[in-house]
Amino acid sequence: MAQIENRTIESVVHVITDAGPHPYFQTLIESGRMERSALTVGCVGAAGALQAEMVALGVSTFALGATGRAAYPIAAIRLARLLRRSRAQIVQTHLVDGCLVGLAAARLARTPVPIMTAHHSHELPFHGRRLLWPERLCAGPLSDHIIAPDRKSRRLNSSHLGIS
Repeated sequence: MAQIENRTIESVVHVITDAGPHPYFQTLIESGRMERSALTVGCVGAAGALQAEMVALGVSTFALGATGRAAYPIAAIRLARLLRRSRAQIVQTHLVDGCLVGLAAARLARTPVPIMTAHHSHELPFHGRRLLWPERLCAGPLSDHIIAPDRKSRRLNSSHLGIS
């Protein structure tokens, strides 16, 4: 089990928008920093390569099956139920739609640590207001922590979202 601030972390759920292949998760899992039984990796949309990869790695997985943004509220409720059942301690979200659904579900389930991973923040200048409001929602009231994987993402978050 991993430890954060002298607490043993027994359940981390990662939520990403789509089920495409995402090497990040394989790297994370193969690093050995956490027991595979402590991880769950899933997506907002339909099942795909991600689920097959997680099964092959011995990691729990899910697909919420949301086919469009109109289905996100139901997907968030389904995920909140999963988070409660698994007693998730951390929800780490990836990409805009994964953040919206995953962080909303984490709040509904009262997950102790909701985290937004801002590796998509480089898109902010290109999408303008269309992407800015969901980013502000995710970076503000829905998350307790934001992970910026590099300095450029951190600067963009700071300038466009008003966070540091």
